[in-house]
Order: sequence, then structure tokens, then C-alpha cells
Amino acid sequence: MSTRTSTFLLACAGLLWGTGGLTGALLQSHGGLAPIPVAAYRLLVGGLVATATLAWFGRLHPLTDPA
Repeated sequence: MSTRTSTFLLACAGLLWGTGGLTGALLQSHGGLAPIPVAAYRLLVGGLVATATLAWFGRLHPLTDPA
């Protein structure tokens, strides 16, 4: 992986990490959600972003049976 790609991914991770708490606080205060659903939504969105990023960079591989 090139330095440019690594820097881009690091910046994306920092952006998502930094806005996650703010988003959670907004979901709780304006959406009336409890902390557990907020955490679940944050995990869901993070997983989708991670999967999309892996697919974008061609690093998403199908699971294979080792046997």
C-alpha cells in the first residue's frame, strides 16, 4: 500500500472517530435513542464504511473454506 493511500485511510479513520461521538450525542439528544441503539448504529455504519473502503481499494476477498 502506498504512503498516499495509507495517509488517506488514516485521515478517514480520524474523521470517523472524531465525528462518531458527536453523532452519538446528537442521536441521543434529538433522536431520543438510548445508548445501546446509538452504539449499534455506530458499529453498523463503521462496518459499512470499512467494507466499502476495502472494496474500493480491491482488498475485499470472499471467504473460502480452508478444508
